[in-house]
Order: sequence, then C-alpha cells, then structure tokens
Amino acid sequence: MFWTSSAGRIELIITKRQAGKGHHQGQCLPDILELLKDRSISYQLNKIKPEVLKQELDEYGGWEDEELNHHAKNLERILWLACGDLQEEDDWEDEEPRLDSYSSLHPKLLNEIITNNSLNDEQWEQLCQVMNLRSDELSEIFYQAQIKHENNLFNLTSN
Repeated sequence: MFWTSSAGRIELIITKRQAGKGHHQGQCLPDILELLKDRSISYQLNKIKPEVLKQELDEYGGWEDEELNHHAKNLERILWLACGDLQEEDDWEDEEPRLDSYSSLHPKLLNEIITNNSLNDEQWEQLCQVMNLRSDELSEIFYQAQIKHENNLFNLTSN
C-alpha cells in the first residue's frame, strides 16, 4: 500500500502485514524496531534526508525540537505513523504477492538470500527490476520463503 506523509514530502510502500505489525494495541516499539530491519522498509527509509524527516514530524506537532534531533528515533516515528495511517485504510488490495507465483525464481538463489541475507541495496534494487516487483512485494515473497524454509528445517529436526 502506498503512503504519503501529510505534507507529501515522504512516500513509503508498506504491505498490509507490515502495517499491522507496526501499529496495533499495546507497545509497538519492539515491532517497529523489527520492521526497521526489513530490507523493503530500511531501503525506503534510508533515502529520507534527516532534515526533511525532522520538518515533516515537526508539522505533526507531537514532539519537542530536542526530540526531533535524533534521526534514528524519527525513522521509528515516521514508520509508526505510516503504519497507523495505513491500518485505517479501507481499500487494501486483497492479494499480496505469493511465493508460489514466483516458483521460477532459482531455488539456490532464493536459499542463498534467505540463509545469508546476502543482497546489498543495489543488488536488491536490481532484483526488483528483473522480477518487475516493488521492493515491498519482493520482501513479502522472501518473507514467505523464509517461513517455508524455517518450517522445512523444523520438520527435518523433529523427525
């Protein structure tokens, strides 16, 4: 889902699953910190200039000037706000990309990426282009593959 900040200076693409993880009842910070490790999220956030982010958050009015001097915290804040806004949206697309749809992706490459998290940002962007996917869509496919990989490992060790 596409999100734009209130002033329109920041744009993010976040999946329904990611938005649900980042904004919910109770303490969200641990989940926001986990989402910040998600390559599709970090890739987008790393492109935001600190001053632009600070100005954007200042317009929300929820933080003092001193608080807004910490870029890492500001990244947490903007991600939490984006997840919250998207959670309130009613027009979510029904389907997110499924791993099964990309069975042609070479299993050895997929396994290498999953087990070693071996792509840098440039390689990630190139893979998105080759597969004609947005970063969040590719992230969803890898998330599904990771779960499948972990389930297979669990099944091997439990037998």
